[in-house]
Amino acid sequence: MHLRTILLLLLAVGALLAVWSLHEEERDLGQERYVKAVFPDVNVSEVRAIRIENLARFDTVKLERDSNRRWFLTDPLAYPADESLPERILKEISSAGGEIVLDPDPIKLGLEPPRIAIEVSESRPGGEFSVEVEIGSLDVDGKFVFVRRQEQVLRAPVSLFTLLDLTHQDLRSRRLWTLSPLDQIIELSRSSLAAGPGLTDLSFEAVAEGLSWRSLGEDRALLDPQALYHFIQSILRMRSERFADDEPTDLAQYGLETPHLRLELTSARGISEALRFGQSSSGLAAGDDAWFCKREGFPQVWTVAANNLEYLRLRLLEFYEYRIMRGPRSDLQAFSLRRASEEVRLSRETDYWLVQVDSLPVGAESSALDISEKPGEVADTGRVEDLLSFFENVEVTRYLPGMEFEPGPEPLAFQFEYEQDQAWGGRLGRAHTTEDGVSGLLYQRDGSSLVGILGMDVADAIRTEAESLRTRVIQRLRELAQHRVIIQRGAIERIYNRAPDALEWSQEDSNQPARAFEELLARILSIQANSWLDSEEAPSQLQDEVRLVIEPLDPRQSVKFRIGLDDKGRALLERAGKWAVVANSLHESLLALP
Repeated sequence: MHLRTILLLLLAVGALLAVWSLHEEERDLGQERYVKAVFPDVNVSEVRAIRIENLARFDTVKLERDSNRRWFLTDPLAYPADESLPERILKEISSAGGEIVLDPDPIKLGLEPPRIAIEVSESRPGGEFSVEVEIGSLDVDGKFVFVRRQEQVLRAPVSLFTLLDLTHQDLRSRRLWTLSPLDQIIELSRSSLAAGPGLTDLSFEAVAEGLSWRSLGEDRALLDPQALYHFIQSILRMRSERFADDEPTDLAQYGLETPHLRLELTSARGISEALRFGQSSSGLAAGDDAWFCKREGFPQVWTVAANNLEYLRLRLLEFYEYRIMRGPRSDLQAFSLRRASEEVRLSRETDYWLVQVDSLPVGAESSALDISEKPGEVADTGRVEDLLSFFENVEVTRYLPGMEFEPGPEPLAFQFEYEQDQAWGGRLGRAHTTEDGVSGLLYQRDGSSLVGILGMDVADAIRTEAESLRTRVIQRLRELAQHRVIIQRGAIERIYNRAPDALEWSQEDSNQPARAFEELLARILSIQANSWLDSEEAPSQLQDEVRLVIEPLDPRQSVKFRIGLDDKGRALLERAGKWAVVANSLHESLLALP
């Protein structure tokens, strides 16, 4: 290869290296330009104050965070700040970055003077630390804005400018309450005046009682806790549309001197707040939808949307409790059904129900009856659950405010007892039909003066006979858990055994399977009553009496019972002092054993 050719190749390689090096420098510079943070030294979690000066509007806004980390406006007026905007500003501060502008012209870039200046202050161990950033003009494409920090100019996303171009009105909280939706409200008071088109007196007071609410006043009534919860949550989330007046001199012009509606809430923390709602006389005359609102103790007047007032003016009737029982079935401890001079009580044990019944003296209240110490009978779980399902779905058909309760020919009442001494009860009265044809029995809840109507089928449920609630199961034993059965009729005794490792039964002193006994065994182990007898109905003796003893592996848990015929020819079975009428075929099969 000629020397000239080699020199040309070297020159070409050098040129390529120079171009590559220049490209790498530009690429590195480009990377550096896009990693510059606008607020590189600010720890947003420690920021305590933000000052925004809008030189174009000659407007200054200052936000400060208190010891509870809540944001407040302190300039140009003192007022709680919007819950979200200061945090959005801090988020923008933490992420804002831009491209370095080489050889910037501050005048052309709108930085001499700037349009907006923001100062961020934070508390540090060595004292207060502040960073100031100036914002100038938008770039030609409108997607970026020029900012200056110290002597460095950056081309940053326009979102920073958009978020900071806010007035103090934009930054003010529009919440009507300082109470939070997370606060537990325990008292509610609403008062209104019958003034203006379509306005009626909607006054009522309500207090929380455990998990329930009760209205006070003339119509004391239990209120629907879910309806009250949604009502209160909607109230606490109400927001103003705009600020009408920061320092009103005449509340009458807004209809707030004597408001059309006043609402007061009290929290479990003991904090009470009240709002007034009104409409100006000129607005009423013109049919204007604008409503004004003011929190008592604060001067500001807001405007609120008319649809808020529609919800606030819901009638008390909308909040009445229409269900006659409420609460998880798992929390129900007992319930009682009272009719005439008898009360049936069902109480929950660990995994079954007990039914108890006793007479009630004529004219006595059910509260005067104490049957808690009386022996109970095991109830049929399915029947009890069916009865509970019925009551859980019963609702008041209609409430009749102002009507007096009138008893019926037969006193009927019920009560459901829950954990933590919560109880739901009521009584039924005479039949009643409203003017528009709604019929049923008058109903009054315990502790309430309000009268309503329940369906006739509730009376039928209260009249449920205790006998129908008792379980029909006399015994239900597992065959594999038993190893001996003794059957005795007079002097004749038959003993049947089963070896622990065998499936077949045999009669004692015999190696042959006892087939006839095995066919009868399932009926002996699982017996159901046709009906139960009271102790005074028990016969003095039985005809053709057969006695049985069923022994498991542990003889201390033996089951003993006897079966025979009474003077009416019925097969009766007695076990542990309880008498039942059973199928005659069981008795006949026992007599027929070889």
